[in-house]
Amino acid sequence: MVDAEIEVGLCLRALNSVSTLVDTVPVKFEEDGLVIDTVDGANAGAVSLNLKKGAFDSYEAEGSELHLDIEQICRILARFDNDSVVRLTFDEEEHVIELSVDTYSFELAPIHPESARGGKSAKEVEPPAKLILEAVELQQAVRIADMFSDVIMLGVDAKRDVFYINSRGDNNNMAVSFDRDSDKVDIVESEKAHSRYSRGYLAQMTKMIPGTTEITLKLGVEYPAKIEYEIADGAGEVVYGLAPRMD
Repeated sequence: MVDAEIEVGLCLRALNSVSTLVDTVPVKFEEDGLVIDTVDGANAGAVSLNLKKGAFDSYEAEGSELHLDIEQICRILARFDNDSVVRLTFDEEEHVIELSVDTYSFELAPIHPESARGGKSAKEVEPPAKLILEAVELQQAVRIADMFSDVIMLGVDAKRDVFYINSRGDNNNMAVSFDRDSDKVDIVESEKAHSRYSRGYLAQMTKMIPGTTEITLKLGVEYPAKIEYEIADGAGEVVYGLAPRMD
């Protein structure tokens, strides 16, 4: 059984952070909140969403797991005002999910578990280098890198305490760096890191994050990258994991 109410805008921001990578996912409605852990079809990107009970206007669940088309849910919610309230209910006997917003109601059938992707949680990797920065700094570098290559390099020079971002094309390249004295990046753990990542995946992962949001970026040497940030005034968390490009 599931019976939950939440503001449309908050629900949409939370689910969009997942639907930017995948469209169908297993959603766990645990007693203390909603949890999603999934990977994309290429097993290159992973996302974990944890929305605690306190983020909801009301929340009651008994440990149900439903496989949902969250892209469809996002399309529905996008038609309503952010301050509207959406109610989601699920009756195991009827096996139907019902969404109610304002005077509208929608009945959605859970999808077959085999058509939903599951995989290693983004939280399971723990790169050694740790940085804190506003999302806009990474977003801008990713946008500019698009002019040069579909690969972007992220790294930390531990000897000089410098975080750097490079993108190299056939004849041209882009580079930006931040040292420990920078007011834009806080190098919390200065460990050696250098990995190449898909610029497209980084663009997908960061595009839904408000620019002024503080993110934690963790990196290693030829190691998955990890991006973490809070939502719902700290009552929720999104974590992305991205495998390095090895070619």
